[in-house]
Amino acid sequence: MERKAFIWIVCLGLFAVFPVQSNAFEFDVWNSGISLTEAMKIAEFNDVPLTTAELMKPCQRGKEHYQPDGMKDAQKSRNFCYKDTVVGKTALVTLHFTPMSKKLCNVCIYWANADKAQQKEVLLMLSEKYGEPLKYSPVKDQFPVSPDIRLENPLSEMQFFASDKQNIISVQCTEKRKNELIVIYNDISMAKQEQTEAKAFEQYIKTRYQQQHENKM
Repeated sequence: MERKAFIWIVCLGLFAVFPVQSNAFEFDVWNSGISLTEAMKIAEFNDVPLTTAELMKPCQRGKEHYQPDGMKDAQKSRNFCYKDTVVGKTALVTLHFTPMSKKLCNVCIYWANADKAQQKEVLLMLSEKYGEPLKYSPVKDQFPVSPDIRLENPLSEMQFFASDKQNIISVQCTEKRKNELIVIYNDISMAKQEQTEAKAFEQYIKTRYQQQHENKM
């Protein structure tokens, strides 16, 4: 969670450099900004076996199928996952939606035990599609980082690609945890919306709790 929060903050910093456009990022069958209801229809049409991330039991696409009964309570969650073959190896794919409007704001692809060859292949594919990685210096480019976020890995292990000046694709390779490879597609405008909704939802819960407490008194 700390790593994802940090990547999100850095992307907001990059947002100041690149003006927002109306384009959505694309990964496989997913486009940022789609509603959770639309995502369920896409999953059913493409037979993607989505499960809520809270269950921690991702299903393998191609071996398991979309199960509508398992999606009956989907609106109660905003994080979903499944396993798929990406760049020739099994990866965990997670979809993350905004807390209130339930719009897709980012997609994360995670590989465990990714060797150097796979890491280079992923970076090469992204470079061929989106151009060279963004130049970023942790010394010269001072993006605001919350003091409560502690980084397990230096920023130099991350690389960033800009697909269309609205969407930032971050790539992180780490050898500390079995050669993890993580690619996150971030829609900057949706990330800002997520932050706004999260604050509004937090205030709603706080107000509701205070009212319940007052009623008890």
